Amino acid sequence: MSIAADVVPVTGENRILAAHGLRRFNVTQAAAFAVPQASALASADTLDGPAPLLSLLSATASEGLRPGLAALHELATPRQGPLSLSSLVFGFAPRINAAGRMGDAHRAVNMLLASTQQEARYTAEVVDHMNQERRLSDARTTQEALALIAEDPAGPTAPATVLYQPHWPQGVLGIVASRCLDQYYRPTVILTERDGLATGSARSVSGFDVHEVLEACAPLLRQFGGHKAAAGLALPIENVPAFREQFMREVAARLPVGQLPVRPVEVDAEVDFTQLTEEFLGQLGRLEPYGPGNPAPIFASYGVRAVPGSVRPVGQAGHLKIRLMQPGKSPGMVLEAIGFGLGHYLTRLLETPDTEIGVCYTLEMNEFRGQRTLQLRLIDLRWGE
Repeated sequence: MSIAADVVPVTGENRILAAHGLRRFNVTQAAAFAVPQASALASADTLDGPAPLLSLLSATASEGLRPGLAALHELATPRQGPLSLSSLVFGFAPRINAAGRMGDAHRAVNMLLASTQQEARYTAEVVDHMNQERRLSDARTTQEALALIAEDPAGPTAPATVLYQPHWPQGVLGIVASRCLDQYYRPTVILTERDGLATGSARSVSGFDVHEVLEACAPLLRQFGGHKAAAGLALPIENVPAFREQFMREVAARLPVGQLPVRPVEVDAEVDFTQLTEEFLGQLGRLEPYGPGNPAPIFASYGVRAVPGSVRPVGQAGHLKIRLMQPGKSPGMVLEAIGFGLGHYLTRLLETPDTEIGVCYTLEMNEFRGQRTLQLRLIDLRWGE
């Protein structure tokens, strides 16, 4: 759980622990996973096969999930199919974090330490409800933030984003900053009022040191801390306008003249849709579990079009659902695709239905109501490809 939630490198011992942990999640409490399989995996990952680690895993393999995790599993992953680290990152971790973000982190602790199924179910439902509140708060704040950027004449082309609203909830500011960065790829600071100060979170783009920029703005700040990619900060409310101006200047001074940051995507291979089969996905599965240091392979396909009538928004967070075809290279083949955070492409897709695009994505199996279908998890789209 912590390997996934803390987004640490999935290499070395972390990879072994993550693999065995996922196996334990993916078996019912009535059936233990096979220790020989565990031994094979460990010896495959390390030449020696660390005996103390294997002994620990073997001794606990048949115990089943703790009641709190079992209850959370049921609520966080209602669909069938094996869990992945992504399932924990996007299903389990937000629920555990939501307790602290929305008021009382002890509720998540009580869930994880529950000794009975009844206690676990009750506390898991409380935590799940808090996560639903967090998601609604996150969506409302994100919509307000994106609207402020769009309404500002210089907003969409500014070198950075700095927004302040005193009513925004503190617990979702980091998430909102990341959402804004997803749509407007540039250093972003989201602030609210707390204890008489403007406090909030900063998020940065790949290769840009936002902490260095905050150091340059230090005379205006009461306190700040973090690293190159993310930081927290607090400043007197009356300093917010001056901070916004200086932050913009400092970011612009560190960018190539006249250029805004461009989101990098490192593609592992260009493929045609005909190459994307269940057998191919099964071979890729030997590389799992994916995560930092061991990312899922990213593929690109070109000459792609949307199936007429298939483009639609999903959820309140700006997701995109679409069916794609590649008529020139893979005639007759249609693949389902989901683009998390790519809802801003909806209008352009609807306005240019016959334009060929390029897509980059990871490949996954979507399981819903007993049906298994290959699905592209879109990372980005590019027109005229």
